[in-house]
Amino acid sequence: MNQPNFQTMNQKELRDYFLSHREDRDAFYAYIDKLYAEGNWIEMSPLKSLEDLENYPEFVDRATQYNTIMTDGSNKIQIGDMGEDFNASNSIWNLDEISGKVTRTISELSPSPEPTQLGIKEILGQLQEAINTDNNLSEQDKTTALQQVQLLAEASKDPKNGAKKNIAKNAITMLKGILSSLPTATKLVETCQQLVPTIATIFGF
Repeated sequence: MNQPNFQTMNQKELRDYFLSHREDRDAFYAYIDKLYAEGNWIEMSPLKSLEDLENYPEFVDRATQYNTIMTDGSNKIQIGDMGEDFNASNSIWNLDEISGKVTRTISELSPSPEPTQLGIKEILGQLQEAINTDNNLSEQDKTTALQQVQLLAEASKDPKNGAKKNIAKNAITMLKGILSSLPTATKLVETCQQLVPTIATIFGF
């Protein structure tokens, strides 16, 4: 079947097409690009705490709509362009599943060409390990944090793409919100403080 011309489709047509072709990554990114181009993409300043989300009700509303779009009747959720469904029960994700998915996606990335300089593959690997080994995070928070690492890993395959850049920016914002309740001296917080600026530089924001 020939792929439709996403450039000629309006926002509703792209949304409807994506809902019927959830495995089509090009359709997903075309839809995100359309949201961004038409001013429907919501950008936020970095969160100092989860309570800061109260200052962005439009983001909460959009997130609710997004979850509705990405959830089907089989109680499975598809996040971004991850390309797979993950079982969900009462909104609790399976930590082992997402951790394995993150490991596989990171393994697909190219290593840093400079032996003494960390690349995105090494950075995300360190971030994943820090999340997995942190005893201050609940299993649910670890799962949510790893979802953001997964999105960063997928987006890093084409960091100059406008849609992926915005996905990465929101993933970093979510990570900062998750970590805001942790003691500042924890290894995970220190790791993020060291690595997140480099991730932002890779994506150009």
